[in-house]
Order: sequence, then C-alpha cells, then structure tokens
Amino acid sequence: MKFNSKVVSIVVGLAFALSSSLAPATAGSSYDSSFDKGISGVDKDEDGVRDDIQAYLNTRYSGYPILRGEMGRYSVALVQLMLAKTVTEMMDAAKILDASKYCAIGWGYSEEEFIQHSSHIYTMQVNTRKRMLAAAKAERTIVSFQKVQSRTKQYISYCEKEKTAQN
Repeated sequence: MKFNSKVVSIVVGLAFALSSSLAPATAGSSYDSSFDKGISGVDKDEDGVRDDIQAYLNTRYSGYPILRGEMGRYSVALVQLMLAKTVTEMMDAAKILDASKYCAIGWGYSEEEFIQHSSHIYTMQVNTRKRMLAAAKAERTIVSFQKVQSRTKQYISYCEKEKTAQN
C-alpha cells in the first residue's frame, strides 16, 4: 500500500487543528471531564467547581474577578441542578443560576454578555451523555411545573456578600 505524504500531512494537520479548537477546557490541565462516569466530576479542592472548569475560569477570567466568580457560581448551581432529585431542589438551583446572572448585570455586564459566557460554561459542564440527560430532565421538570423565575430585588443584591467583598 502506497501513502501520499501530502495527503497524510494535510489530514494530520486538520485533525490537530480541530482537536485543539474543540478542547479549550483542558488547556493547562491534564483532566478530561468528558470521560467522567458521574455528574459531578473531579473537584480536588472541594470548592464545588470541577477542576477543568476551574482551570478555564482562572485562565479566561484572570483579570475579571466578578465574571470569574459568577461563572464559578453558575457552574456550581448547574451541578446542583443536574443532581437534584426533587422539584424544590431543582428550583433552588435555578434560583442560583438566575442570581449569578442578576449579580453580573448589577456589576454592569449586559444580559447578552452573561448569556455568551454562561453558554460556554454550560457547554463545558454538560459534556457527557449522563450530564446531558440530567440537565434536560431538570430543565423539563422546571418548565412542566411552570415555575417562572422573576427578579424581586435590585440586581446587585443577588451577589454573594463574601464574594463581593473579595472583588
């Protein structure tokens, strides 16, 4: 069998470019959460944020402590949502998801900016079949119970006090 070296180098180059653009979460980290069997994943420092997400947040938001904090809180709430067993637990997690958005808005970020950033975290966080099913189930449950979240106070009051003081 004869190989055409030009074709092989193009294919290898393309595969490398695709793989590096598809896996930004593992940059600087050896942990690949796409092989996890459970929902939570590896969290060695037990702060509630999965290690690959934490590495991404520390790199991507190093100069943006408010967004880093709120994306971390969003990530923790997303895990709580996927692990929730009752409607009350799902609603509590959904309130935290909303609170992280409201806090970011309170600090001057637009809703569109928050959605852009949180969508990326969601994609990184919900990256296995088990996580996708758990997130879909929780989201369907919230919708089926027609529990509508609404803001009841000033945006900035949704921020966690100790996190705001550190920033």
